[in-house]
Order: sequence, then C-alpha cells, then structure tokens
Amino acid sequence: MEETTNNIDHTNNHTNNTDHTNNHSNNTDHTNNHFNNTDHTNNYPNNTAHTNRKADASGKTKWRLVIDYRKLNEVTVDDRYPIPNIDEILDKLGRCQYFTTLDLAKGFHQIEIKEEDIHKTAFTVEGGHYEFLRMPFGLKTAPATFQRLMNHVLKDYINKICLVYLDDVIIFSTSLQEHINSIKLVLIV
Repeated sequence: MEETTNNIDHTNNHTNNTDHTNNHSNNTDHTNNHFNNTDHTNNYPNNTAHTNRKADASGKTKWRLVIDYRKLNEVTVDDRYPIPNIDEILDKLGRCQYFTTLDLAKGFHQIEIKEEDIHKTAFTVEGGHYEFLRMPFGLKTAPATFQRLMNHVLKDYINKICLVYLDDVIIFSTSLQEHINSIKLVLIV
C-alpha cells in the first residue's frame, strides 16, 4: 500500500503517555514505517496516536505506533466468538511427542476492513491523517474476528493435527513421519 500524506497543521493531537517522546520530528521517519497498512483521507479522526519505543526479545529498540481506540470500542457491538482457553489447548496435547508452533507475522494486518468501516480507524500523527485499510490492533472485536478466520481456514485440521489460539498455531503428532505430513498439510492451506 502506498503512503500518502496531507500537509495539515497537527498541533498536539497525541494522548499523554510516559513512554511518549516529545521530539515528533525525529519520530516521523520511524512512525511512517508503520503506515504501509494505511491510507490518507480522513480529515477529522476521533482516535489519537503516538509513537513510543519498545525493546524486542533481543533487546533491540523499535518504534511502535499506538492508537487509542477506547471511544470507538465503547460504541462497537461486542463479538462473542469464543477464544480458546490456553489450559484446554495444552490438555489436548497430552500423548503427543512432536510439536511445531507457528506465529503468524502481523496476523491482524492481513484482514481487510470493510469499505464502510475504514473511516472509523482514522488517526492523526505528525505528517497527516490516516485510516487503516486492514485490521489494526486495539479494536475490541479484532481477537474474535481473527480467531473466527483462523478456525475457518484450518477447520479440517483443528483438534486433529493442530490447535489455534489467535495468530498462534500448534501442530502436534505422535510420530515424526506423521508430524512432517501434518506440517505440510497446515502450510499448504
């Protein structure tokens, strides 16, 4: 997705956060790296955004875009699709000897937002107003939406050769050859 910007004056539309840096001009290049999932158009976003730095597992500091969707979530209809219980998932793995786990990269960002709902995701940062074209983190229905999709995609294999918890898939088997075959089946879906 190509990024576009708008030259509107953006005076302190950010929420206060102790991790938030005040040097917006130096953050803009880092922030823009997050915008390949967005489009510019909305002139009056209701959601505020800010950037902060967070260390990853290796200790390397990365920039992270954080958007406050509390107002939107207050008026969003709940999605009661069930999210699996971790303890129940682990109980189902009892006699298995081989395991492979897959963690889907940017899983939520793989789901397109309906055209009529895109404007609801609008936010402001220095350099422009943006809207997500794909599902961002922070929407209260995002986990249920993602779980529903994963259950649908892997419906033929869940509880037989794999289990799914949001963007994590665990493939399980009792023998090595069975495990290799199971991995192939899940990966070609």
